[in-house]
Amino acid sequence: MYIGIDLGGTGIKHGLVSNQGISDRVGNLSTRSHLGRDAVIDRLCDCIDRLLNRARKLSVPIKGIGLGIAGPLNFETGIVYEAPNLPGWKDVPIRDIIGDRFDLPTVVENDANAAVYGEWWRGCGQGSSRMIGLTLGTGVGGGIIINSKLYRGADGVAGEIGHICLDPKGPKCVCGSAGCLEAFVSATAWVRRAKEEISSGKKTLIIQLAENDMDRITSVMVHQAQKQGDPVAARLFEEAAYYLGVGIASLVNLFNPEIVSLSGGMANAGEDLFGPLRRVVAERAFERPAKRVKILQSKLIDRAGVIGAAGLARRSQLAE
Repeated sequence: MYIGIDLGGTGIKHGLVSNQGISDRVGNLSTRSHLGRDAVIDRLCDCIDRLLNRARKLSVPIKGIGLGIAGPLNFETGIVYEAPNLPGWKDVPIRDIIGDRFDLPTVVENDANAAVYGEWWRGCGQGSSRMIGLTLGTGVGGGIIINSKLYRGADGVAGEIGHICLDPKGPKCVCGSAGCLEAFVSATAWVRRAKEEISSGKKTLIIQLAENDMDRITSVMVHQAQKQGDPVAARLFEEAAYYLGVGIASLVNLFNPEIVSLSGGMANAGEDLFGPLRRVVAERAFERPAKRVKILQSKLIDRAGVIGAAGLARRSQLAE
């Protein structure tokens, strides 16, 4: 049995995962990232302590810990270079911190890479050897599978698909650049655009769903309003599907994958999202790779990161 952790900007998903990639259940603890690096690490350790206690009750040994973290990092050294959605995280040796504290082999991977690996290993990517995955949440992460292995690049930071530039003069991104894919299609982007529309005087159900409090607006409310026929929400949906389709079309032309998987809150919109973005990809990508690629919703949903992180810990030990 392995421990899988998916540490994001808003939540710490955690669970026990078997050698076969089966998780008993996945818990979620708020990250409280605003409290700073050390507080987040303490909460992370609390999660691991709980999982170790559960494993003892089940009388199963824990062989290792897999940790997926939002942001570029070095898989070989276990150092997080920076994490845009985790304030204060710069050059953090998190693998050694966790490994030394719990005296267990620990693997650290970018959270989107971990989710894509999980989806390839036990989700919609089973049987493929070339796959790209995007996670659509607070930010937009990505991961690339080539010849059945994660592609990490020379410095271990490949796959930052959310920071492909779509418009150099576009909205500012949390990474410091402008016009990134993440700035157009993340949950954060949806909320920002909804607030812009409301501030410009547009009438929309979104503000009603938020009980007239702009600070309470969420991406879920945008989708709820769209489902009820709200024109502002419908336009925001069309914008997001278009920009996501443009980004995916570029990836299809560049990598010629068999599968592109989407996970995260926005992907839960189903055909409201997948239909329009598939049309954009068909229009903008080269014909042959566009016909081959399957654009699919994650099968593992919110478990992909946890299962993938644990799976990478398992794979690391098998390779030794």
